[in-house]
Amino acid sequence: MRIEFDRGTVLLVDAPRDAYVEDIPGVLWDQRIACFRAPARLAFPTLTEFPIGRYGDGEHTAEPITVATAASAYRNMALLGDRFGLVVVDEVHHMGGGRHDEALEMAIAPMRLGLTATPHPPGTSTERLTALVRPVVYEMTVGDLAGDALAPLERITWRLRLDPDERREYDALRAVYRKACG
Repeated sequence: MRIEFDRGTVLLVDAPRDAYVEDIPGVLWDQRIACFRAPARLAFPTLTEFPIGRYGDGEHTAEPITVATAASAYRNMALLGDRFGLVVVDEVHHMGGGRHDEALEMAIAPMRLGLTATPHPPGTSTERLTALVRPVVYEMTVGDLAGDALAPLERITWRLRLDPDERREYDALRAVYRKACG
């Protein structure tokens, strides 16, 4: 997969997205790369030809490829912000509405790549995220990958009848979920 851009967000389900992140150092070998990912120790687990720096999970080392949790990037970007040509933000949907956005503001990297399987709904946080990383430049859904990169799948909906007590409990728990997810 070859995508031409300098900033943007890529929507991919988790497994192919992880492989995509693993390929970034080989494609951009001449760039210093910062990757925001939690936990930092899980990024680039199979990459052995490059030293990997880590900020977060108790580690504080910078290398040409450095992985940081969003919290650690926020705390340390004043030291790291001018060192990288590319910033990769895994799970970018968590950005766009909080203090960790300042890490992206402090990074001077001309190239930005956001990765997520969960796009923002339209609104203020989407506008903010677009300003920090840029809009979606590529999208691949589970349906696009089913039968090839993922096992074939079939969506089945079961309609269940709930008694009044079950319905009240379901509605209460669903309200908690909706409030937490925005």
